[in-house]
Amino acid sequence: MDKFYEFCLDDYAAPSCTSGYKYYYGTKEHFRKLLEKITAKGRTIKEAEIFQEFCNGNNQVMNVAGFTNVRFAKTVNILAEKRIDTHKKETYRYINPYGFPYDLRIDCTDNHIVLIKSGKKYVVAYSSIMRNPQYEDKFAASGWAEIDMLMGFPAMINIEGESGERVLSNNLYVVDKAFDSQLEAETYFNTMENVDYKLFFEDIFGDG
Repeated sequence: MDKFYEFCLDDYAAPSCTSGYKYYYGTKEHFRKLLEKITAKGRTIKEAEIFQEFCNGNNQVMNVAGFTNVRFAKTVNILAEKRIDTHKKETYRYINPYGFPYDLRIDCTDNHIVLIKSGKKYVVAYSSIMRNPQYEDKFAASGWAEIDMLMGFPAMINIEGESGERVLSNNLYVVDKAFDSQLEAETYFNTMENVDYKLFFEDIFGDG
């Protein structure tokens, strides 16, 4: 597996009256593809220049995320990896930062999960491919609305396919759970049977 990094970026799901940052994980190539998606949508972000400086060898380059000076990226170690593929319909309730729920249904999901050591913490992170996720909407004719608009971090989620056959995936790995203890992290990782999609849906609904 290519070298993985912990990227510290703006938290687009922070309530509008606040600000913050959160961590994403992936390779340089993962991040480069994210920037390509943003550029394709006609946008630019400050992280593009920061990423280039990082690729040029400045491992200590800083980013301003959530109005805080933070280190843009640092190397992490992958301790283990596995897949959890559902091949069946799932339901999930996403609670937004204001406490309002979105009830979702998903045809099936393929998840690649990694156990990461980052400094003194241990992180279980995942990348997902979701087929036809929809959220309950009383104003929709069928009672369910398709996801076709993103309010989280720009281009973090890919949307492909036509109506009724949409496939969503995330460009960088997001956190399922973090631990201070390696033993607790390994026990959780080895026994987990499903994924908490909270941070995946944060990059869809943002703080909305």
